[in-house]
Amino acid sequence: MPEDTDSLKSAALFVGGMVVPVAGALLLHDVLALYLSGPELVSLVAIGFGAVSWLFLTVVDPEELAFLSVSLVLPWVVVLVTVGLVLATGVHPGVRYLMGEIGELVSFGASFMIAGLAALVVRRRTERLANQVGWMPSSRRLALVLSGVLVVLLLGGAGMATVSASTATIASVDSGVVDHRAAGLNVTVDGQPAEYRLTVVAPNGDSYTRRVSPTGSTRRTTTVAVPFYRLGSPQAGTYRVEVRAITGVLVDAETYTIETPPRLSVLDVKTVGPGESLAFDLPANATIYRPSPGPTDPETRVAVILTNTGDVAGEFDVVVHLKPGLVDGREIFVRPGQTGANVIAIDDQHVDRLREEENGTVTVEVSYEDTTVTRTVELPPAE
Repeated sequence: MPEDTDSLKSAALFVGGMVVPVAGALLLHDVLALYLSGPELVSLVAIGFGAVSWLFLTVVDPEELAFLSVSLVLPWVVVLVTVGLVLATGVHPGVRYLMGEIGELVSFGASFMIAGLAALVVRRRTERLANQVGWMPSSRRLALVLSGVLVVLLLGGAGMATVSASTATIASVDSGVVDHRAAGLNVTVDGQPAEYRLTVVAPNGDSYTRRVSPTGSTRRTTTVAVPFYRLGSPQAGTYRVEVRAITGVLVDAETYTIETPPRLSVLDVKTVGPGESLAFDLPANATIYRPSPGPTDPETRVAVILTNTGDVAGEFDVVVHLKPGLVDGREIFVRPGQTGANVIAIDDQHVDRLREEENGTVTVEVSYEDTTVTRTVELPPAE
């Protein structure tokens, strides 16, 4: 009967220890993935579990055979239960992060099995040494000291990380261009170099988090670029920007409001024949995409001139219908308030078909998100 009680206590210890990384991955896998891989998280938790198991063995003093049996069997029972839950409910992103491969699943069970066996071996050897060496502390005292040191290190490290990140303040939030051709928010943070997380929450509730690490320099200003595509397309409404310490403590927060997302306005659609000049009377800052350098080209071309009347840069899709089921086109990136010209070349065989079957006209679609503008224009006359 005492052995059964010891087995239950040992089983509770293992289940509790193995639930820790699983629960953390299910609830916080997005944040944890910024700092650790799934196997690294399992290894760290298993090391801590080994210390707790050593303390458990010295304080509770269960039957060694009962603890040994649980160490060898229960981790694999938990693994099988996890596999059953995954098969029944589907692969949760947190489970995929923690043990997305068979090898990682086996390592999960093996890590806790080894931690339990190691705790048993350490307890035996420290007890033997304490009996042989008069000045040697008991196994229980050593386990208590080790556990205390780990707790102090954990709490001290968390406190230092929180204090160092507490100097960070959000100086400004502006929309702009990031990653060369993507609209986004540029967040400027002032403060001493520190480890912290920057989170942007979109008006619809979607969020994106970036880890910001110290650069090693003493500069006080850091600009973090967050592309809108991490949150879907730019939305009208208020974005919330948060800076948090590695411990999750909120350090500072600001908001940024977009009145009008990228908005399409088609100014003109024109065509020119092979070799003809296609020049634009556009502002100096206009974006112009051509099939080849210069105003001329050996092929017939369709040009779409448009303006972005929104408050944020965007990519606008220009599509030319060549024949049923076949289109050609290109996206054009236009900053807010600016004008762009997108020139698409049409192969001669498609020009001939359009003249024969479409009365010499071509259909062009310009779109952004749910807005589409359709224009039908005449091709230049055949030479």
